[in-house]
Amino acid sequence: MARVASFAFLAAVLVAGAALAGDPSPDRWTKFKPGSFVKIKTTAKLSGEEMVEESKYTVTEVTADYYALKIETSMGGNALPVTEIKFPLGPSAAPDWTWEEKAAEELEIDGQKLKCSVRLGTSSDKKSTKTVWTADIGGGPLEVKSESKLCVPGGARTETMVLTKVAETVTVNGKDVTCWVKSTVLDVEGQKAISTVWESREMPGLTVKSEQKTTSGTLVMTTTREVVEFEVKKAD
Repeated sequence: MARVASFAFLAAVLVAGAALAGDPSPDRWTKFKPGSFVKIKTTAKLSGEEMVEESKYTVTEVTADYYALKIETSMGGNALPVTEIKFPLGPSAAPDWTWEEKAAEELEIDGQKLKCSVRLGTSSDKKSTKTVWTADIGGGPLEVKSESKLCVPGGARTETMVLTKVAETVTVNGKDVTCWVKSTVLDVEGQKAISTVWESREMPGLTVKSEQKTTSGTLVMTTTREVVEFEVKKAD
């Protein structure tokens, strides 16, 4: 029974990571013109087995009401059906949270002192909380630290994220991309996922690369995602 739960946890983390690669959050995609794309290679290793997935996300439409992504995926060299999804632009459908502004704080990150605004969020059922520290980095606001305690199906979930690098260069297919780097620890009832993510506003979809190690009981899964090719067409 515990082994089944472990596999379920690992699968959930893998799916969540794949969703991040194609995260539909508007600010990740809408500043790029149709035709902009990223190709992502994902390699997952578990119990001596290796799975390789290749995906391409292409912006096909950006309007005042929605934007659309075409998603092409192959797994183990076998192409899956192509999908195109429209994402509405408007109020979020996420559960209601109440946010409270707290006193500003100064955090030292990567040798820099950053003045941060701080917000405390509480879920509508009062069972989950999240504290977020935000600073201006790379021409816009960026979450540099967060601490979450969430009540979710299956048990309590804690998640801590911290910015570790303000600027680091990653080369993608011969192109240098300036990234910030975040490290996150996710804990669900003692089962942990530790990840490092490189992100850049220069990249459609934001994520340039990620590395993750997930431990559940005696099972350990490592997952690496990296953009292997991209093209940027910026909106006017």
